[in-house]
Amino acid sequence: MKVTDGRVHDLALDLLASKGPQAALPLLWKNYRRSDDAIIAGLIKGSSVIPAQIQNDIGKIYRRHRSPDAGPILLQTYRRGQRAHTRYYIVRAMRHCGALSNAIIEECLYDSYVRTRDFARRIAPPGLLGGHPDAQPRGWVGQAAVCEYFGDHDG
Repeated sequence: MKVTDGRVHDLALDLLASKGPQAALPLLWKNYRRSDDAIIAGLIKGSSVIPAQIQNDIGKIYRRHRSPDAGPILLQTYRRGQRAHTRYYIVRAMRHCGALSNAIIEECLYDSYVRTRDFARRIAPPGLLGGHPDAQPRGWVGQAAVCEYFGDHDG
């Protein structure tokens, strides 16, 4: 949704009650208010898996809007999100909101999604990579080694 308007925010809250988060969250991309943190937290509270679309919407909301209260929401979305490629956007939102810890950055160095690993390598403090900007994390195995191990020579 590209329209910023208080009425769109109100519509999002109405849709949340009647149609659910997949209909409502895209309307909050540009119409988020800090009071929405509690609503978003309530949507994902207790979820064992957060569907990819909701994971993506939460990432888009918090990449556009800083919130000091977004940390727990983003961490839960990171941990329980359904897809690795949308986890990348959650990590970027965590950084945008000031909620990205060194522990999560280090974990991201081993993520299954290459963009998440590359992002983590770019922002990692020198101690996590041994002080070398092109260094790989401890225990890292490059794609060529994995392809060789599995006999896949196209990678």
